[in-house]
Amino acid sequence: MSQDVHMRAALGALAKGNSLSAGEAAAVFTEIMAGQCAPAQIGALLMGMAQRGETMAEIVSAVKREIGRASCRERV
Repeated sequence: MSQDVHMRAALGALAKGNSLSAGEAAAVFTEIMAGQCAPAQIGALLMGMAQRGETMAEIVSAVKREIGRASCRERV
């Protein structure tokens, strides 16, 4: 099974003019953050979202995935 299965599904949905649900967006951004997607796929995803107009669910899901991967460091 390909590691970028959610990215492929998201690109298919965007190509049809559909928005991504919060769950779909979370899954695809998790793959992106894990390094499982090619730069061309990431560019295509962002361009598809920009062409159609990003939804709040897509943006919130992306932000939540990034925050979840962030690490806190103590100030010295």
